[in-house]
Amino acid sequence: MNLVIDTVMGCLPIPSVSRAGSLSAAAEEDYDGEDRISELPYEILCDIVSRLPVKDAARTRCVSSRWHHVWHSAPLVLYDEHLVPARDREAGERISEKHFAAIGSVLAQHPGPFRVVHLSCCCFESYLNELYIWSGLLAARDVHGLVLVNQPIPMDMILPPEVFGCAALRRLYLGFWALPEIAGLPDGGAVFPHLRELGLLMTGMTGKDLEHMLASSPLLEKLLLVCSRGMPQLVRLRGQSLRCVLFCKYAALEIAVMDAPLLERLILHKAWVRGCEVLRISMASAPRLQVLGYLDAGEHGLKIGSTVIKVDTKESPDASVPSVKILAVKVNLGAFSEVNTLYSFLRCFPHIETRHLQSHIKNLVLHEFLGDRYETSFLKNFCGTAKAMQKLTLVVSDEKLASLDVMKTFLRVIASHTANLSHTETGQCCMVLLVEPAAQQDWDCHKSSDLLVNDPFLPQQVNDIQFSNEGE
Repeated sequence: MNLVIDTVMGCLPIPSVSRAGSLSAAAEEDYDGEDRISELPYEILCDIVSRLPVKDAARTRCVSSRWHHVWHSAPLVLYDEHLVPARDREAGERISEKHFAAIGSVLAQHPGPFRVVHLSCCCFESYLNELYIWSGLLAARDVHGLVLVNQPIPMDMILPPEVFGCAALRRLYLGFWALPEIAGLPDGGAVFPHLRELGLLMTGMTGKDLEHMLASSPLLEKLLLVCSRGMPQLVRLRGQSLRCVLFCKYAALEIAVMDAPLLERLILHKAWVRGCEVLRISMASAPRLQVLGYLDAGEHGLKIGSTVIKVDTKESPDASVPSVKILAVKVNLGAFSEVNTLYSFLRCFPHIETRHLQSHIKNLVLHEFLGDRYETSFLKNFCGTAKAMQKLTLVVSDEKLASLDVMKTFLRVIASHTANLSHTETGQCCMVLLVEPAAQQDWDCHKSSDLLVNDPFLPQQVNDIQFSNEGE
């Protein structure tokens, strides 16, 4: 369970306010003692206060008469972890009764609007009355960003229906809840007319519940579905504004993109099906999809339009997604069936620029590289067909870092096979790069869902070991 909690907490939005910062100023020799900060325009003072931890923000009322009403006028930013002493946070302690009272006092005293209310340390099992009161306040005070995580277990607590009255929401993350019955909830685009980012983390719901959430959020751009306990196994994605969908540690039978005309990125991190079945990834309508992965050649099946992709499926416009430029595939190159599946996947994406073997590929990155005979055979075959390739990057597996001399010898062999790629249609020669990860890096939810990151699958940092150009 601790691993699940760590996963959920790692997918929450990065806090916009920190207690780690410090503020200091060195007085000039001729400083006359005048308080110039208090003379700033009132709007700037409000902005300053809204960037402080809630305790510090509330204390500004005691600075002077000029500051007395600033906190009430500034948008509220509340992180419950800022109310827990550091020693308790390090010991894993949850919010105590005293701190529950402090949260309730802040929510009741501040007139709004609430810019961010981030409650991730609370166990609401013994505080149901507070939960319903706070939910009503959140709706009444126009909360824009809400993170509501109920931990630890039980995870079958029903989310208060009042949350669906928070019409001003721009960002909503829910963790360890069960959604209420949709029959008694409002529906239509007026429920969350401004919502752009939705994270459902270990939250129990049906397929109809998810469809209701999507239909209630006409401007939704980013959707995260994390840890699938109690979540639907048949996921149908519809959204006229959806741009990024991310699945993390999600078990399902089928993930189907039904109607997502603006979808640019579909990320599958540890998405699988229980038992011996294959998780089907279906693409009905995603004309702008550019980034897709990780497809798993051993556990995933692919359906495009009405065509189920098989090893013998021929290339066809009806069975392809030409918009995809970056594709990530998990494959065991020592398993013949997975290699065949890999090639059948690749035929469906004719305009790939980055990732895997295909004649249009410009950049191939092979992660956890071992240099075994299966990878050698694959790369030799690849180098003989990828006429447009400009760069081959081999990220060395940690277990092979001790045998770099052997890897460098292997690199020279592979580089010799890329010599025929020089002076191709691009007029450039192919570079072969051998690198090691700068550090062991876990999967990063925020990087994967950041549309400003061109390729979310690349390591953030690598150390160059050696490179070769034109077989040298």
